[in-house]
Amino acid sequence: MPCFCFHRCGSWRSALPAIALGFALFSGSAHAALSSLSTAPSAGTVTITLRSSTNANGSLTVLQGLVACGNASQTQAGQDNAGAAAYRNGSLTLVAGMDAQYTVRNVVQSSSYTACATDGVDTLRATFITAAMKSFSPATWKPVGSVGFSVGTATFQSLSFSPDGEPYVAYQDSANGDRTSVMRFNSAAVPPAWVNVGTAGFSSAIARDQSLAFAPDGTPYVAYSDGGSSYFTTVMRYNGAAWITVGNAGFSAGEAYYQSLAFAPDGSPYVAYADGGAGFKLTVMRYNGTAWVNVGSPAFSAGAAYFQSLAFAPDGSPYVAYEDEGNGKTTSVMRYDGAAWAAVGSPGFSAGEAYYQSLSFAPDGTPYVAYQDSNSGFKTTVKQFDGAIWTDVGGAGVSSGPTTTQSLAFAPDGAPYVAYQDSTASKPTVLRFNGTAWLTIGGAEIAASKAYAPSLSFSPEGIPFVAYQDETVGFKTTVVRVAGVASAPTAVTAVAGNGQVTVRFAPGNNNGSAVTSYTVTAVPGGATCTAAPPATACTVTGLSNGTAYTFRVVATNTLGASAASAASSPVAPSLAAGPASIPTLSAWGLALTSALVALLAGTRFKRRRRRA
Repeated sequence: MPCFCFHRCGSWRSALPAIALGFALFSGSAHAALSSLSTAPSAGTVTITLRSSTNANGSLTVLQGLVACGNASQTQAGQDNAGAAAYRNGSLTLVAGMDAQYTVRNVVQSSSYTACATDGVDTLRATFITAAMKSFSPATWKPVGSVGFSVGTATFQSLSFSPDGEPYVAYQDSANGDRTSVMRFNSAAVPPAWVNVGTAGFSSAIARDQSLAFAPDGTPYVAYSDGGSSYFTTVMRYNGAAWITVGNAGFSAGEAYYQSLAFAPDGSPYVAYADGGAGFKLTVMRYNGTAWVNVGSPAFSAGAAYFQSLAFAPDGSPYVAYEDEGNGKTTSVMRYDGAAWAAVGSPGFSAGEAYYQSLSFAPDGTPYVAYQDSNSGFKTTVKQFDGAIWTDVGGAGVSSGPTTTQSLAFAPDGAPYVAYQDSTASKPTVLRFNGTAWLTIGGAEIAASKAYAPSLSFSPEGIPFVAYQDETVGFKTTVVRVAGVASAPTAVTAVAGNGQVTVRFAPGNNNGSAVTSYTVTAVPGGATCTAAPPATACTVTGLSNGTAYTFRVVATNTLGASAASAASSPVAPSLAAGPASIPTLSAWGLALTSALVALLAGTRFKRRRRRA
């Protein structure tokens, strides 16, 4: 059977309505369960949508390049057509006649990929190209919505992105009894604003150590230490209407802290924590669809473990980094190999005591960990595992001074970023490694005053966002993002009139800073008009009839002017095109009109007399 595939390029927003379709490559019989495969790529993620005519278990792989898929068995095993491990793999439940979505994260910008899917019989294939990530020069940090948008004091901020690109943040909400709240930024609202996801303060009682993550199907989950269950671990998910408990509330064996939540490729939630039921050693549990079960042995660390950070390698193996009290309070990373937890490199590999561990995987599958490094004056150190040992990334102690609460993440171009609280100024800072050195992003500090516990995450477009506790506004939650000048307006059209042209356009992305005006310029001549949002049109006057003009539009926001739009098609004003404006009557015209009105009135009066 011939292979059909369609390519789709463009930004996250433009990719959503226009999708790549996949067609069956293999079929073992007349059975035809899988009916469509589509992809919606952004710079750093791709959402894959499958549809089946029957209920089934679906498996998928993402392969680098435009290549052939493996057969059904290989795709189910997470392999390519040579039997090697796929770049990414996953599984999902298919319900007859319903779309099933799966979002793959941490892919590389501007790259070609092949998506493969199977129900065990049929195999579908589609190709796609990820968009280029957004980049701004110069980069400036700007608030997302209102500064301090939480109702009251907020702590333990945890930031994550939904597949549609909206930022969500979970936190301990003092305005609601120190319970858990989750808010999202509704960019479609007028004006855009942060709104509650479900009920504010939805946990049963006081909660702390919130950790927010999205399942591959786009469902938000949050884990926390649950004061309503003696500070045991609880996980809840949002079902579209309300937050519901996943399994039992308080499922850990004892009190638990430093929860870290992540999802396996099969969509199962895992949570790591310091297990108070076992001397605060490290335990990881997963939800199997019915109950929470231990992943390997519980309490598997050598001693007490704190600042847990859980993440999945591309091959589906869970890794966890932590402060290892059993090895002199140093950094350790362990991996579950399917049977037991084993050290990744040497246990306690940091040069000295280390705290606030944050673990993340590069798009190529290399694990990195950031932490506060006591051996370097409590500055930030980032290390990567080269397959044998952990090595410094850009040297040890890369921050300018002592730091706390490190948060590590990767951009779609593969560059590691680390956010931390600068202990000297008590403000967040973000650094990026350019392959040689760590560079500050958007200025040395991203908050106006003291701010604490930054949580770093990338939007699907590749824009870094940071959530933090903001002292300036009463320790409420603030989220900022890297912003730049607006994107150029699009879809510029021109309609000629008499000595004038009306120009219409579609706004581009404001790139994090509100647009204040649009300027339309005519060529030749340079005549202009301006419009203030929400207007998307204005009229350029004083033009010469019979002369052809094109028009370009520039958007201006608080950071400057955008590039000019593409030019409109040429149009020439003319007298025949219509009046330049609502006409006014001259004195001669008024006299003529008055005479005509009087004449008509007299004729009508004579006709009435004759009838009488």
